[in-house]
Amino acid sequence: AQALPSPLRGAQQIAGFFAAISARKPGLATRSTAVNGSPALLIFEHGRVSSVIALGIRGSRITTIDVIRNPHKFHGLRTLTAGD
Repeated sequence: AQALPSPLRGAQQIAGFFAAISARKPGLATRSTAVNGSPALLIFEHGRVSSVIALGIRGSRITTIDVIRNPHKFHGLRTLTAGD
């Protein structure tokens, strides 16, 4: 997977991005969680964690979205499966 060439800004771009990903890969599973005390979403492909989407919240707004796909950065998430 490649990083986006520039950051997404605004609810419309972000929602469109995630809708496009979901449409391309209908077999994905997700689970909400917390990472470092902030809301996050785990993305599973073939039953194993493939991505972590961590939300940065300021006030009542999402200010950042960090997508981590490097499995070496999952620290402790490697053993999770979609059914856990």
